[in-house]
Amino acid sequence: MTKRLSTKLSRHGLTRQMEAFCRLVVNEQLEPTEAVKHVYSDTSYPSSYAGELMQNPKVTRRIGQLQERRDLVASLNRKEYIADAMEIQQEARTAGKHSAAVSAVRLAAEIDGVLSTNPIAEQTVAFLQFLAGDKPAVGDVQVLGEGTGSS
Repeated sequence: MTKRLSTKLSRHGLTRQMEAFCRLVVNEQLEPTEAVKHVYSDTSYPSSYAGELMQNPKVTRRIGQLQERRDLVASLNRKEYIADAMEIQQEARTAGKHSAAVSAVRLAAEIDGVLSTNPIAEQTVAFLQFLAGDKPAVGDVQVLGEGTGSS
């Protein structure tokens, strides 16, 4: 049997069950019906109750607040990770470890959502690796004068 949460109102004007529902929807990314099943074990019609909760302005406002906080934390973490990757890139470049420097730049770009797995991105990575002196360029990225017969 699931322990029933208190019905005392929180500082947001929600019961503890409503607050738990909001947190499950935002933090655990549960569908509202699934969140209702976790929090309100005695509800016979979780989908209709989820609909009622999602129509409650206090609940939707709280979900919005939690989403803003989650997005802010994710943004700060992303910026921190990018800064760390760029610091690693600088250290690797200074140490002459160009492959590691390129990997750090690629990691920063992936974290920032600039780089993804697609043909253009792969060519960009090949070009960056070529610039770093790691390996010969592949695909459409070539340097005139190297292996092409021209000077």
